[in-house]
Amino acid sequence: MIDVASPSQTRILPRKTETVEEPVVSLAADFFGSMTGNFISETLESVLNSGHDPLVELAKVGAVIRNSQLTTNNLRKIINNRQRLRINKQPTYNKKQRTENKDEDFGDVISQIQTPIRLTAHNLQQPTNEDWQTGSGGYIKSERIVSSPSLDIPRVSIFKNLKFNFLKSKNYWKLPIFILGILGFTIYGFGLKGEITRNGELAISNIKMAQASLEKFNFSNAADNFKKSHNNFNQAGRNLNFIGAGILGNIPWFGELKSARNIMEAGKLFTSSGKSLSEALALLSRVGSVLDLNETEKVKPSKIINQLKIALELSSSNFDKAKALLSDINDNAIPEDRRKDFIDFKEKLPILEKTLDDAYKYTGFLENVIGIDKHKKYLILFNNYSELRPTGGFPGTYGIISFSNGGLENFFVNDVYNLDGQLKRKIIPPKQLQHITPTWAMRDVAWFIDFPTSAKKVVEFFEEESGYGVNGVIALNPDIISHILKVVGPIEMPEYNMTITADNFLASVQEEVEYGDNRAQPKTIIVDLAPRLLDKLYSADSGQWMEIFSELVTSLEEKDTMFYFEDKELESFAIEENFGGEIKQTDADYLTVNLSNIKGSKTDIVTDSFINIEIRQDNDHIIHKVAITRKHKGGDHELDFYNRQNPSYIRVLIPSNAELLNVSGNDLPRYYPLVDYQNSIFEKDSDLAEFESGFYFDETMGVDRFEEGNKNGVGFWVVTDPGKVKTVILEYSTPINTNQNSFYFQKQPGLDWKNFKFKWNGQYLINTEIAKDLDIPLNP
Repeated sequence: MIDVASPSQTRILPRKTETVEEPVVSLAADFFGSMTGNFISETLESVLNSGHDPLVELAKVGAVIRNSQLTTNNLRKIINNRQRLRINKQPTYNKKQRTENKDEDFGDVISQIQTPIRLTAHNLQQPTNEDWQTGSGGYIKSERIVSSPSLDIPRVSIFKNLKFNFLKSKNYWKLPIFILGILGFTIYGFGLKGEITRNGELAISNIKMAQASLEKFNFSNAADNFKKSHNNFNQAGRNLNFIGAGILGNIPWFGELKSARNIMEAGKLFTSSGKSLSEALALLSRVGSVLDLNETEKVKPSKIINQLKIALELSSSNFDKAKALLSDINDNAIPEDRRKDFIDFKEKLPILEKTLDDAYKYTGFLENVIGIDKHKKYLILFNNYSELRPTGGFPGTYGIISFSNGGLENFFVNDVYNLDGQLKRKIIPPKQLQHITPTWAMRDVAWFIDFPTSAKKVVEFFEEESGYGVNGVIALNPDIISHILKVVGPIEMPEYNMTITADNFLASVQEEVEYGDNRAQPKTIIVDLAPRLLDKLYSADSGQWMEIFSELVTSLEEKDTMFYFEDKELESFAIEENFGGEIKQTDADYLTVNLSNIKGSKTDIVTDSFINIEIRQDNDHIIHKVAITRKHKGGDHELDFYNRQNPSYIRVLIPSNAELLNVSGNDLPRYYPLVDYQNSIFEKDSDLAEFESGFYFDETMGVDRFEEGNKNGVGFWVVTDPGKVKTVILEYSTPINTNQNSFYFQKQPGLDWKNFKFKWNGQYLINTEIAKDLDIPLNP
C-alpha cells in the first residue's frame, strides 16, 4: 500500500485523517513553490546589487593597495558603469518595476546580453603574463588587450596600481577567480537570472499539475508532469552552475548560489521520485486483476510488486540525496521572508522518509499475504456492528478467500450457522451467553477483547468444524462494503427486487435476513451478493482502485478491518502497524470500554454511545470518573428488529494498579443458563476456563472483577429500553507515575462514540466524536 502522501500514516490518499501529515507531493509543491522562483531571483538580485566593498574583498585574497586614487567608488564605476560599457537602449529598472512586469524585464535583459558590447574605456586593461612579478614584486605593468571579435565582451583590468604580497598570502590564486567572477556574473547574470526564474516557475507549475493528476488518479499524466518538472529543475541547475555555484562558491558572499543550486538539485530528485512512484501506482492500481479468475487476462502480481519495489528503492535513494542537499543549506542563506517555509519543510522530511519506508514495508507485506509462490487461505469474519461483540460485531456470515501464485484462486461466503452445525463436541459457553445458547461454537468464540486471542480461538473452532486449516483471520465490518459501493456503484439484485447501494446495504441485507422468504437459508442474499461485488472489484479502473485503497487505509485506522496471521513475521507486522486489534500495552494511563450485545437483535445501530472522562490529581493519586451513556433511539422504527430492548454486557479495562472506588447505574438482570452444566456431557474449553477462573462477583458494587490483557477488568450489565437513556458511572484511582504523561483510550472495533469528552484537572481537552484510538498528552 502506498501513500504518495502516508499508511497510518503509511497512507494512500486517506479519506479522512486527524493527523497533520501532508502528502509528499503537496509538501514538495508547496515548498518549492514558495522557494524556487522567488529565492533564486532574490539571491541573484542580492549578489548583483551586493553592498560588499570590492577593495575589502580583494584584500581578503591577498591584494595590497598602493595607489589611493583607486577608491571603492572608482572601482564600482569600472565594474558597473553601463555608460562606459555602452549597453545600447538599456532602460532603467527598479525592484518594483521588475516585480510588476517580470517577464518583460527578463526579455529585455536577455536581448541586451545578446547585443555586442564594445569597449571604449581606455583605462580598463587586462594584465599579460609578463605583468606578473614574483618575490617582493613591483608595480604591475599593463598592456591593452583587444576583446575577441567572436564574443564582444570587455576584458577589464583593475590590477593597475595594485601590488600583491605573495609571501604573506596563500590565497593569491583566488584573485583572478574573483575578478572574472565579478565580470562574468555582472554581464551574463541578468539573462540567466530570468531563465532560472522561468524554469523554477515552470517546475513548480508542473509539480502542481502532477499533484492535481494524482488527486484524480491519473498516474500517466502525473508521471509526465513530474518528468517535465525534473527537466525544468535540471535546466535551472545547469544555469546556476554556469554562473558560479561551483567555482565562485569559494568566495564567501557567493554562498547563496550554493544554496540555490542545492534547492534546484533537491527539486530534481524529489520530482524524479514522484515520477517513479506515479508509474508504480499506475501499475499497482491494476491490482484488481489479481481478483480476476480469468487467467488469460490477469496481470502477474509478481510483476506489480517487483515494479513497485524498484520504484520505491529509487525514490528512497533520491530522497536520501535530496535530504543531504537540503541539510547542507544554511538557514541564514535563505531570504528572511522564505526562511520559515524552508525550515518547516526540513522539519517534515522525517514524515516523508517514514512514508517511503512504510510503503516499502507494506509492499513486502502484500507479497507475503497473497503468497507469490505459495498457497494462502484466509478466513473472513463479516462482523455486524448492529449487534456488537468484543472484536467488532456478531459474525453471522463468514467467507474463505484463497490465493495461488499471488492471484485469486477461490472465494465464497456462507452462513456461520451452517458451519457451526458441523461441530460434534458440546462446549460450555461463557457465563454471559449461557441464557441464550447451550453450546459454544465459532459464531461466539471471539469473546476475548484481545483480537489475536479471539482469532486463534476462531481458527481452532473453524478447523474442527470445516476439516481444513487457514493461514489467518480477516475481520471486516459492513462499512467496508458500503465504502466500496460508493466507489464502484450499486449492485442490481433482481431476484430480490432490490438494488444494493452504499446507503441501503446494511439495512436491506438485514431486512432480507430477518424477514425474507427464504427462512431455511436466510443469508442466501449475502452469498448471491458476494460474486457480484467481486466482479465490480476486478472490473474497477485504476482511479477506482486507488479510492478503494484509500478506504481500506481508513478502515485500518478505525479498526473496521483487523488481521491475524499464523505466520509470526506477518503477525508481528500487523501488531506493529496497529491493525492487529491487540489490547494495547502502554505505560500511559489506559482505558477501554467494550460492549457485547447479548440477545439485543440489531439495536446497537440505533443506540448511541457517549463517554465523559474526568481525571484529576489528588495528592499522590489520580482520580478517574468515567460516565458511560447509552441512548436507545428505537421504538417506532419501520423495521422491528430496531425496536427491541438492548441488553449489553460491558467490560471496562483499566491499569493493573488501579483501585476501583465505586460503580453506579448498572443493572442486575436475573439470567439463568439453559442447561445444567454440572450434570451434563458438556465439556469446558481450557482457554475459556482459565480466563473465567479469574472472575469473581463483587456484591458490594454489583460487578464482575477479573483480569484480561494485563489489565484490571470490571464487568456489568446495562439494559436499555427503546426510547430510553441509561448512564453508568465508574470511579477509580491510580498512583501517580512520574513517567506517565499521556492517557490512552482504546476504541472497541465497530463502536464509534457519538461524543467523547475528556477533562484533565478541570479543563476539557477533547469534546468530539471519535472513531479511532486516542493518545492524549497530559501536562501534570
